[in-house]
This record gives sequence, structure tokens and C-alpha cells, in this order.
Amino acid sequence: MSELEKKERKYNPELIDKYNLVCNELAKGDLPLYKCLDKVGMSRRTFYDLVFDKQNLSQNLARARESFLDKHIERIVEISEDEKLSVDEKKVRIYAIEKAAQLSLPKRYRDKVETQVNIQTNSEIVRFEIPQDGRDRQ
Repeated sequence: MSELEKKERKYNPELIDKYNLVCNELAKGDLPLYKCLDKVGMSRRTFYDLVFDKQNLSQNLARARESFLDKHIERIVEISEDEKLSVDEKKVRIYAIEKAAQLSLPKRYRDKVETQVNIQTNSEIVRFEIPQDGRDRQ
């Protein structure tokens, strides 16, 4: 059996359906990826094999992760408005969500740093004249 035949056999429609279920569970925003995999009954290795071998599946995962993180951004607002939590509890929970978002999608959620540089000099410009014959004038 050729390598291509092994891959086609390996990625049967039932496996693709499980992959899509994992992405749907992740997009709901209730469970992290590893718990979605456990719920559906798919190993991490099989999941990531699919992601790396099939381009359209990796795009599905990217969309699911964005949806998952968007739900958690909404959760930050809920936490900040929750009157039952102390200020310290709110800070810890919000920090944990922000850090997870930064690690999952760094281009979208990383801290943005802006730098401005202003350089002012008060020095004078000194000009030298060099004679065309190459000798110094005295």
C-alpha cells in the first residue's frame, strides 16, 4: 500500500466528522481544546495530523480558536461586572484569560508597544572649506 493510500485510508469521513465536532465544541467557548478532544474521543496526535495534512481543516481550527477566544473576551466583561468577586479575584481571572488569548493567537491579542523617539540637538554645524589645490590656507 502506498503512502498516499495510507493517508486516504487514515482520513476517512468518520474521522473528519470527529474533527469537525472538536472544532464546533471549541467554538462554543465552554471547553479548551484538550477537553473537546476527550469529549469527542479523538487523540491529540490524530487531531494534529489532520491539521497539518489538510489545509482547509487547519483553517477550520483557526476560525474555531478565534470564536473560542472571542467568547472568553466576553467573559472578561462578565467577570469585571460580577459584584460577588473581590477585586483580586477579578484581576487573577482576567489575567488568566488574557494570557491564554495571547498565547493562542499572539498576532491578535499580544500587547502592542508603541515607541516614539524625539531627538533634539543643540549643536552647530561646522563647515570646512578645502581649497581646490589641496593645500591648507594659512
